[in-house]
Amino acid sequence: MATNLALQRLTPLAAVLLCSVVSLSAGAFSMPEHCLGMSTKSECVLWQKMLDGIEANRMLKEMGYIHDDGERRGRQLPENEPSSAGNHSGGSSSSSSSSSSSSSSSSSSSSSEGGSASGEDASHETHVHPHTALLFMFSTVCFGCFINWFLSRYMPSVPYTVVLYLLGMLMGAMEQVLKDKENPAAFSQSIDMWINIDPHMMLHAFLPALLFGDSLSINRHQLSKCLVSCTLLATLGVLAGAFLTGAIMHSLSPKSLTFYEACSAGSILAATDPVAVVAILNSLGASPKLNMLISGESLMNDGVAIVIYTVFQNLSLGQDYGAGDVITYFLQLFLGGIGLGLGFGIVTYYAIMLASNKMKHDDTLIQTGIMFAAAYLSFWVGEYLEVSGVLCTVVCSMVTGMYAQQMFVSRGLALHVWHFAEFIGNTLLFVLAGTIIGANFASGDAHLRAMEVLWVAPLYLFGIVVRAVVVFGFFPCMARLGDGLTWREASMMVWGGLRGALGLALAVDFAHTRTDKAGEALDSDAIQRRKYILFQIGMFTTLTLVVNAPTAGHLLRKLGIVRTTKAQDQMLRDHEIKLAQDSRKYYERIAQFLNFEGHCKDDIEEYFLAADDCKLHHGQEEEDYQKALSRNWLRHPTNMLSDVGENSMRRGVVLRCMEAEYWKMADRGLLPRDSEVLQDLTAAIDQAKDDVKLGLTDWKHLDDHLTFRAKCAACTKYCGATCFKYLMAEMEYLEASEILCYLHAAEASRKQAKEHLGQGNTEVLEELNENIASARTRLAKMDGGQVSLAKTCQLSQAILDFQRRMVEKWLEAGVLTAGEGHHMHEHIEASAARMHSCIWKRWNALIGEVPSNQVVPISLQQATVQKPAPPTVSASIIGQSPAVAVAPEASEAEASTPVLALKPASE
Repeated sequence: MATNLALQRLTPLAAVLLCSVVSLSAGAFSMPEHCLGMSTKSECVLWQKMLDGIEANRMLKEMGYIHDDGERRGRQLPENEPSSAGNHSGGSSSSSSSSSSSSSSSSSSSSSEGGSASGEDASHETHVHPHTALLFMFSTVCFGCFINWFLSRYMPSVPYTVVLYLLGMLMGAMEQVLKDKENPAAFSQSIDMWINIDPHMMLHAFLPALLFGDSLSINRHQLSKCLVSCTLLATLGVLAGAFLTGAIMHSLSPKSLTFYEACSAGSILAATDPVAVVAILNSLGASPKLNMLISGESLMNDGVAIVIYTVFQNLSLGQDYGAGDVITYFLQLFLGGIGLGLGFGIVTYYAIMLASNKMKHDDTLIQTGIMFAAAYLSFWVGEYLEVSGVLCTVVCSMVTGMYAQQMFVSRGLALHVWHFAEFIGNTLLFVLAGTIIGANFASGDAHLRAMEVLWVAPLYLFGIVVRAVVVFGFFPCMARLGDGLTWREASMMVWGGLRGALGLALAVDFAHTRTDKAGEALDSDAIQRRKYILFQIGMFTTLTLVVNAPTAGHLLRKLGIVRTTKAQDQMLRDHEIKLAQDSRKYYERIAQFLNFEGHCKDDIEEYFLAADDCKLHHGQEEEDYQKALSRNWLRHPTNMLSDVGENSMRRGVVLRCMEAEYWKMADRGLLPRDSEVLQDLTAAIDQAKDDVKLGLTDWKHLDDHLTFRAKCAACTKYCGATCFKYLMAEMEYLEASEILCYLHAAEASRKQAKEHLGQGNTEVLEELNENIASARTRLAKMDGGQVSLAKTCQLSQAILDFQRRMVEKWLEAGVLTAGEGHHMHEHIEASAARMHSCIWKRWNALIGEVPSNQVVPISLQQATVQKPAPPTVSASIIGQSPAVAVAPEASEAEASTPVLALKPASE
C-alpha cells in the first residue's frame, strides 16, 4: 500500500500502535516485503503483523533500522533465532505458493528523503486513508459504463473487455511515469493500493461471482453432448499445452528459465478466457454447440490450470513430489471440487425452494442473497479444504441453474442481477489486470534487454501453434463425440483461445513470490526471472486480446459458421415488412384519439413511417422490396415463407415457441415447481432440436422418457407394497402433469405457426397435430383420478396466478395502497393453503391412505377465488368485466388495469 507517513517525531512504540490501527482495515492491499532487524523473534513477528498493509521500508528507514539498499542496521537477530520472514502459503490450489509484496510496491510510494530516527522534521506529510481505495473502484465502474455506452453505439464489433484491459495498462503506466512521488494525488494513491492487492485476494474477490454467473445459464443438453470433449481439452489438453509451452520457453527463451519455472508459465498460458469471444459468438448467432465447447472448456480448465500451476510452482520452490503424490493431489482437487460443488448445489436448491413464494416480495432478495452466498462460500470452503474452489463454484452454479431456476420468484430479475454482477466483475478485473501489467512494465524492475522484449512475438506465435496442436490433436476423438466437430469449428476454437484475467492473477502471484519452501529468500536472479515471466505473460495476454478477439467475428464469417439459410433471410424480411405495416395501422388507429389531436402528422410520416418503407438491410433490391411490400398482410397473413420450403427451419420455430410457453407456465406457477416436470419437457425440446431435419420429434422423446420412467417405477414393487404404491401414484401424477403441459404448449405453438409460418407449413402442422392426438390418446389411457387431480392443480394455480397479477396491477395503477395489497395477498395465500390441503387429501385418498368419504369437497372457486375486495375499488374504476375476472387464461392486457380510456376526437 503506497503510504507516506511522517513518523520522525514518534517513538517506535507509537509507530507500532498507529500502524496496527491502519493495517486492520487495509491489510488486504499489501504485505511487507521482509521482516527486518528486531531484537527478538517475538518482536519480529509482532512487527510482521502490525506493519501488514503499511509501507514497511519507508517507516523503518525513518526510524533508522535499515539503509536505502535494505541492509540491516542497529539491533541484530541472535544467531540462534532465525528470521520469521514467513511464507504466505495457502492450503489450496490457488494460494499454495509462498508470496509477499514486490519490492517495487514499496519503492514506488517513497516520499521525501532525509528522515531518520533522530526525529528531524519531514518536509512533507501525506496520510492515506483506507477508504481511498474506493476511488479507483468506482472510477473504474464509471469508465466501464462510458466505454460500454460508446462501444454499443459506435463500435459494436470491438470487444468490451479488450478496451478495459488496454485502459488499465494505460492507467498503470501513466501512474508510474507521471505521479508526484513527493506528494501523490488521491487517485494515484488509490491506484497504488489496488496494484499491491494480494493476488489471492484478487481471485477470491472476483472469480466466484464471474464463475457462478457464467455457469448459471449452461444448457444441460448441450453440456451432456460436449462434456467429454470439454473434459479432454480441460485436462489432457491443458497438461499437454503446459508441457509444450514450458519446453519451448525453457529451450528458446533469451533468459535462462528453469524447467519448473517455464512449466509454471506454460500452465498459466494454458488457461483460456472466453469472455470476449463468447460475446461475439452470441451476437453473431453461432451454434450453441460451439458456444458450449469454448465456454465449457474455459470454465473447466481454469480449475485444472490452477492445479498444474500449483504443482510446478511448488516444484520450482524446492518442494518434492513423487508421481503418486502428483496424481493423488490432482484427483483430490479435481474430484473433491466436483463433489463439494454438488453438495453446495443441493443445499442451495433447497434453500431457494424454501423462499419461492411469489406473494412474498422479500423472497426475491432472499434468493439473490442465497445465490451470492453460495458462490463465495463454495469457492472459499473449497480452497480451505484443499480442493478446487473453481470447480466447486462452477458445479454449484450448474446445479442451481438446471434445477432451481423454475423456483425463482422472478427469473428475469435474478438473471439481470447476475448479468450486472458479471459486468461489474469483468470491468474491475480487466482494468485491474491491465493496471498491474502496465505498472510493472513502466517501473522497469524486470531490467529487460531488447532481445527479451522482442521474444514476445515468437512466444505469441508459438502459443497459437501449441493451441492448434492440442485442439487438432484431439480432433479425431471430438469429431466422433456428441454432435461431432468440424474443422471450421476447431479452427475457431484455436483462434478463440484467449488469455484473460485469471492467468494475469496467477502471473502476479508467481512474480511476487520471494521465498522458497524452506523459508529461504530467493536470489536476485530467480526474482528477475519471475518478473520476466510476468512480463511475457502480460504481453501474451495483451496480444490475444488485441489481435484475436477483434478478428474473431471476421473469422466466423469467413469460415461460414454463422451463415444463414434462405428460409431464415426470407422470414426476417417478411417480419420486418409486417412490422412496418402493422406500425402504420397502429398509428392510424391511435392518431384519432383526443389526446393526440393536433400532432404534427408530416413529421411522423417523414421521419418514422417513411423509414419503415425504405429498403431493408439485406441487400434486397428496391423493386424486389416493393414487390414484397405489396403483399396484403392484413388479409393474407399466411403468405409468409410461402415461397421457401425449408421445414427444418419451421420446426425450429415451433420448438422455440413451445419452449417459451413452458417457461411462461413455470413463471406463472402452472408447473409443479418442486419436481422434474420442466426439466423433462425442456429436455425433449432440446433433443428435438437436434432432429429438426427428420421431423417434429419432441413428443416422441417425451413419450419415450415417460415410458422408461414408468418401467423403472414398476421395478420398485420388490421394495415393498407401501413404497411401490406411493412411487406409482407420484409417477402417474407427474406424467399427467407433463402431458397436460405439453398439450397446452403444443396448441399455443400451433396458433403461432399458423400466424407466422405461412402457407408452406402444412407438413409441420400435420406433424404437430399428430403429436397432439398421440398425447391425448396416452392421457385417456391413464388413471382418471390422477388426471383429474393434475387438472385441478393446474387450474387452481392458474386462478391463483391471475389473482396475484390482478393485485399487482392494482398496486401499480395506484388503486390499492401497499397495506391493502398486502392484505389481499394474505387472503390469496390462505385460499391457496386450503386448496393445497384439499388436493393433498384427495391424493392420499387415491392411494387408499384416507377414505374418500372423509375428504371434504371444497369448491375450486371458494378455495381460490375468495378474497375481500377493497371498499374503494369499483368495476367502473378498474375497467374490469366479471367475465375477465374469473378467466384462468386471461391475457396480459385483460389482466391489466387500464388508465382512463381515451375517447375519439369525434365524440
